Amino acid sequence: RDMARRSLPTRILRRLVPRRGVPPATPTAARDTPDVGTVAPEPAPVVDLEPVHRLGDALWAGLAAVARPALEARLAPVTEPAEVVTAAAHHLGAWAVVHGEVHLAEAVADHLDISAADQAVVAARIARLRGDEGGARAVLAEVAARYPDDAHVRLHLADLGSLADRLAAIDALLVAAACDPLRITRPVATFADLPVLPTYRAPREAVDPTVNPLVTVIVPAYRAAATIAHSLASLQAQTYPHLQIIVVEDAGGDETAEIVRQRARGDVRLSLVRQPVNRGAYGARNAGLERATGAFVTVHDADDWAHPQRIDRQVRHLLAHPDVVANATHLVRVDEHLRFQSHGRHPYKLVGKNTASLMVRREIFSVVGPWDSAVRGGADFEFVKRLEARFGGPAIAHLLRRAPLTLSLRHETSLTSSATTGMRSLWRLYGARRQYLDAFSTWHRSERFPRDLPWQPDAPRPFPAPLALTGGNASTFVDVVVRGDLSAGASGVGDAVTQVVRAAGAGRSLALWHEPPDLAHLDTGLDPAIVRLLADRRARLLSAGEQVRCQNLINVGRPSALGVVEGAPEVTVVPW
Repeated sequence: RDMARRSLPTRILRRLVPRRGVPPATPTAARDTPDVGTVAPEPAPVVDLEPVHRLGDALWAGLAAVARPALEARLAPVTEPAEVVTAAAHHLGAWAVVHGEVHLAEAVADHLDISAADQAVVAARIARLRGDEGGARAVLAEVAARYPDDAHVRLHLADLGSLADRLAAIDALLVAAACDPLRITRPVATFADLPVLPTYRAPREAVDPTVNPLVTVIVPAYRAAATIAHSLASLQAQTYPHLQIIVVEDAGGDETAEIVRQRARGDVRLSLVRQPVNRGAYGARNAGLERATGAFVTVHDADDWAHPQRIDRQVRHLLAHPDVVANATHLVRVDEHLRFQSHGRHPYKLVGKNTASLMVRREIFSVVGPWDSAVRGGADFEFVKRLEARFGGPAIAHLLRRAPLTLSLRHETSLTSSATTGMRSLWRLYGARRQYLDAFSTWHRSERFPRDLPWQPDAPRPFPAPLALTGGNASTFVDVVVRGDLSAGASGVGDAVTQVVRAAGAGRSLALWHEPPDLAHLDTGLDPAIVRLLADRRARLLSAGEQVRCQNLINVGRPSALGVVEGAPEVTVVPW
């Protein structure tokens, strides 16, 4: 199945859309023995779909006012190649079903190629928007028959059925990966009813650490009273016999700590650490890391359910592959009633990488440092990419890509659901996670990166973090705002640096307002010189939704042709 890629913020995360127009290769025999009696047909022209994909990215970046009509204009089969029409329909359809745009969804439905799995999912979601459950089921059943190994399609089809259908679909994926199925011993109606194995009993004989090395599991918990008991039960039910479970209660002020104490009675593996003040999930992880004694260290969220074999599978893999420094499993996000939730911006993907299951050899932390505890979101991904930058991509393994060994409860109060700091901010032009991703990627590529390791969170930051992620309070007034294209190699970067150095030297406060000049530069990262200024705190970068007043607004480089960007900062000049 041919699936092509769509760019996301810094070329790291990319989504799939079909790209057609590439002619099939000519068989070798046909090339070697041409038929002299016939004239070979001209090869089909290759259709450039990059402009369409850039418009698709712009939809999610906050530029729907520009991108939507431009994509709709490409839905004309008379004037546009079929590949362009299909790609435009795919982008518009995926965006429409996520945003509940029924009329737009209906307008593009007939242009989708439902022989492609991801477009079939979009077509099914459009049918559901129209209330046509039977039509959605027919589309998904057909594509599931065509791609029987596609885990996403199988789960989408099950999601149209009953809770029993959804549990059976998860079981099928687990069994296909040689994992135990769910052990349903009682009626299941909600996330809290997911099965766990019998209560832990201390082993009669000492565990041989050469066969089963100790694994430390760190569980950060903040106001987790509603989910922590079941989350811990899934850890206590692990088949792996040698665990140290550290729950770090992050000053939430609810009943979480008392629930943990109750779970710890009779289970020597489980301990509780209480933070005197709230430090966020990554600060809590680092507090647990300071107390970790396991040969391997992994994490688990307080609202996740872990399959009983999750930790055992990860340990066996690390023992068998000494060249791998860390591994992680996959998850499916669910709501309280175990309905599947998309993993990422496209509705197709349901099974995704679970960075919150990362298992690391403990000595690796002395090489790269711990998690970035200054931020409230995105540090899981930064840590994984830091490992890859230091040890190489193959040194981090992602196991069982079709089998969800974690079911993660998604709710509106979670950080990943927040419009300001959640996953949606990864796609927004001025989104906090997008800015964080761009900043740490620049650091990972820099010459200074190896010298900065191991980086400790109490050391000077080698890259900036948006205030929306650090929890800081941005001043609504700055002396100077420098606005322009600040991307790598842009003509205005030198002028921007000069303005910042001059104003900072005079003791004036500064903010930078990055405006890409056009759609082709949406994914171009900030210039390293700009990132260094931000890391040195001589200026800060404006993020989505900020409202700032300034005395001087200085424009550098060529002006932006993007027009109004949804969620862009608002800057008002207030003269002396």
